[in-house]
Amino acid sequence: MNQIILTIIIFAAVQLINVILQTAKTLILAKSDNMHYAAIANAVAFGFYAIVIKQIAATSLTITVVVTI
Repeated sequence: MNQIILTIIIFAAVQLINVILQTAKTLILAKSDNMHYAAIANAVAFGFYAIVIKQIAATSLTITVVVTI
C-alpha cells in the first residue's frame, strides 16, 4: 500500500512539473521570434514527458492503473 501512495505522490509531482513545462513551451512557441528557443523548449518538454512515460512503464500494471485513474 505504501508503494502505491508513494507512486501517486511522485506521479502527481512529476505531472505538475510537466504541466508547467508544457505551458512554458506553449508560451515560448507563441511569443518567440527565435526558432532556436522554440526548438529547445520543445525538446526539453518532450524529453521530460518521455521520463514520465518511462516512470509509468516501469511500475506494474495494477499500480499504473490505480495511479492514472
